[in-house]
Amino acid sequence: MRTVLLILGVLLSFYSLGQNENNLIRYYNDGNYKLYVDYYEKYFDNEYFIDVEDEIVAYYIVSKLKSNFKNEQTKSNPDLIIFRKLAEDYINNNNNNFKSILIYEYGKYEYNEGRYKSAINYFSQIDGNDEINYMIGLSYFNLRNYVSAKEHLLLINENYNNDRNFILGVIEYYENNFSKSISYFEKIDDYSYSLKSLQYKISIYYINKNYNEAISLEGMLNSDISNIDYCYFYIGKSHLNLMNYDKAIENFQKIKSKIDREDEIKYSIGYSKYKLNQFEDSKLIFKELSEKKNLYSQQSSFYLGMIFLKEKNINLAKNYFYASYRNDTDKSFTQNALLNYSKCNYELGDYDLSIATLEKLKSEFPNFKSNEVNRLISENQDPLIIAEIGINHNGSLDSAISIVDSAIKAGAEIIKHQTHVVNDEMANAAKKVIPGNSNKSIYVNIKVVCSKEINKKNIWLLPSDKSLGQTKPFLDFQNDSTSK
Repeated sequence: MRTVLLILGVLLSFYSLGQNENNLIRYYNDGNYKLYVDYYEKYFDNEYFIDVEDEIVAYYIVSKLKSNFKNEQTKSNPDLIIFRKLAEDYINNNNNNFKSILIYEYGKYEYNEGRYKSAINYFSQIDGNDEINYMIGLSYFNLRNYVSAKEHLLLINENYNNDRNFILGVIEYYENNFSKSISYFEKIDDYSYSLKSLQYKISIYYINKNYNEAISLEGMLNSDISNIDYCYFYIGKSHLNLMNYDKAIENFQKIKSKIDREDEIKYSIGYSKYKLNQFEDSKLIFKELSEKKNLYSQQSSFYLGMIFLKEKNINLAKNYFYASYRNDTDKSFTQNALLNYSKCNYELGDYDLSIATLEKLKSEFPNFKSNEVNRLISENQDPLIIAEIGINHNGSLDSAISIVDSAIKAGAEIIKHQTHVVNDEMANAAKKVIPGNSNKSIYVNIKVVCSKEINKKNIWLLPSDKSLGQTKPFLDFQNDSTSK
């Protein structure tokens, strides 16, 4: 009797085990992965997968992975961490008929969980199809290994064309190959991916100064677009460069997040309002930015100066131009700020300071608007009066001194006279010319003057020191034509 009962017990256990296995396979085929896991862990020893069919273990591992995928409550679950270690050991150490599916599912699980190095390791053990090449390529992309990412993405044939073209377009964008990037984005025929590519296309058109191309995409923007604030930013900047200031402001004001460009956005709005003569609004923005230490404080101070200049508040304009000059981050603004500072001082009657700053401008930036700077320096000073004696002294030193004295009393600062080597400087035809105020030729008149004492000594007459209160011509005897 005992023997019979024992045999019946064994048979029942085999029957029960068979039923359990049948139930599990049914759950797996129906996609009831959570139910599979619960049933398996109730009836089988899941700690080391001992004495369990390979098929049942494989389905259990897959079901466990699928039922816990992206489950935030189980990510840090110690039991799941232990399970992953057991699953990895089982997959790596068993070469049964289910190894390929286990490698695929575990690699996919690691990929979906963002463990890209581990995913690449598992996917690389099995033959690649479009899906696997896409996941390997995207894993390398997320690891910023763009060379390997492109290598695998380019192996894709049909099923993942839009996915592939989008990622390849992004990679070329990151590598500044903008024409290639656009070509990949243009191959996309899926609406959702077209929307995803907008942020890159708009920024490329802006970077390449194709502003009209950028704003042509404005009508496609909607709340479903990734990074829509960057789209508004680059379209706003494009409108700004096309001097569509109202449209620029409209797009900048649609930006809801700071997108790490808060100061640039404020400055762009302020500048647009300045160009639209909305000075009160632009002053508020420029004042805020001018008090910060950033790339836009110098420009903001400069345009505050321009606004106050337009409002005839020269003194405030002068102060902001000087602040812009001192905040030397952009050479162009530094130069123009110093020039405008000098002009303000001139308008305020401080001619000495105006001249000093103009001379500083010439010294620091000799090639900057040199004609205008020199003209302004002349406007700040009394005109330089040069008296031309010519040869009117007739070769007489006393007559020359008398003429110099008279010229200085009249306000001259420089005296110019002539000396000649007539035989060398006149052609034969010129020697015969008789001027209207003489009965002798030019040659004869000049030769007579040049034969006298003043020209033989090669005397140069320079203005006296007027501060002495008397005329004292300075005579410098030189052997060449260089005057002191």
